[in-house]
Amino acid sequence: MIKAAIHRLVLVGLLGMAQAVVAQDFPASQVAAEEAVRRAAKAIELRQALQAAAQMRPDGDLTSAAKRYQEAVELSSQIGLGVEVEKAEAVKGLGEVRMELAKAAAAKGDFKAADQQVSSILRVDPKN
Repeated sequence: MIKAAIHRLVLVGLLGMAQAVVAQDFPASQVAAEEAVRRAAKAIELRQALQAAAQMRPDGDLTSAAKRYQEAVELSSQIGLGVEVEKAEAVKGLGEVRMELAKAAAAKGDFKAADQQVSSILRVDPKN
């Protein structure tokens, strides 16, 4: 009888610990799911920023395009893995737009602004 009581106590204890483990895993999985949702939302914002920047370039709105490309670069860094193609597109677009802005500033004799544009490119893409 004592053995049966001990077995029951052990069984109740193990079941209680199992419930505690399940309860601890739930918040971790919830946090992971929430992070996945945040990253997906940022990926959508990233693609929208790239699309907006690409539409601004032909219109000649290079300053706004540069801001949107910069936003896309920052979003891609926040997201991390899975958006390498978009990040490369954002870095390339930012470099091209900033270089156009630098050339325009230099043509006007504003070499300080031209230097700032080139420095901005190199901060994002040092190998450019």
